[in-house]
Amino acid sequence: MRQEMQKYGLPEPEFIEEQGAFKVIFRKEVIDNRTVSRASDMVSDQVSDQVSDQVMRDADKLILHYCSRPRSTLEITRALNMASRSYVMRAYIIPLIKSGKLRRTIPDKPNSRNQKYIANS
Repeated sequence: MRQEMQKYGLPEPEFIEEQGAFKVIFRKEVIDNRTVSRASDMVSDQVSDQVSDQVMRDADKLILHYCSRPRSTLEITRALNMASRSYVMRAYIIPLIKSGKLRRTIPDKPNSRNQKYIANS
């Protein structure tokens, strides 16, 4: 990422972690009276996808390890240091269930307040 930014004569990106989120800031710069924002946008899109994929894989691994015993949505949300249970459900738990890596402890009642999730062995 830094090499690509340097290749286009752009300043290094800023990496910020706040409230359980990871943010990368790319700055554009005028070089030889032309804007290199297009290059910055290209690099930004590529890096955003790579960072998102890596964060998702790391979170999936953490969830699967953490769910070696049954865990509630709230417990999983806290383990990820996130605030929104609905986001954790949409972004992590549901995809893991669909991929067969995670299962519900009460499969016939997916919305039960007693629902917990456990990793498939």
